[in-house]
Amino acid sequence: MTHLDEQQAGAPIRARSRSATEASLKSAISSIVQAKDRLSITAVAAAAGVTPGLIHNKYPDIAESIRKRIGKGTRAQRDAKHEALMKAEDENKVLRADKDKLLKEVRVLASLNEALRRQLEEVSAVARSKNVTPLPNSTATSKTRSLPERREDA
Repeated sequence: MTHLDEQQAGAPIRARSRSATEASLKSAISSIVQAKDRLSITAVAAAAGVTPGLIHNKYPDIAESIRKRIGKGTRAQRDAKHEALMKAEDENKVLRADKDKLLKEVRVLASLNEALRRQLEEVSAVARSKNVTPLPNSTATSKTRSLPERREDA
């Protein structure tokens, strides 16, 4: 029902006073909290006889106080999300550094593996061959890594 409809219906016109409306909203919040009812902007608007849009548009400070009371304050939510984002970014930096370190290690191991594979292939070819006798200073033996000699007297 619009303001003009109320006039035509003979209903008393409520004087518009920002301070009175604000007091009415604060009173509605208090009564809902004391009654331990579910607090929401819609519930406060209904108790104060106004629309939820009025609270959102004309009384954003009251809307924010309601959100804070129910744990949905926009600043608190934004700050919590920002903090979670910063934490995730820090974790990503650490994980990227670990990944880079592991990839470098993989490249070194792959190179070593290829060198050992070629060496094994050469030694296997010499071992399979019946007419090849390795010389003490041959390339096959000079490339192989030898383990330190074990001393019998130790």
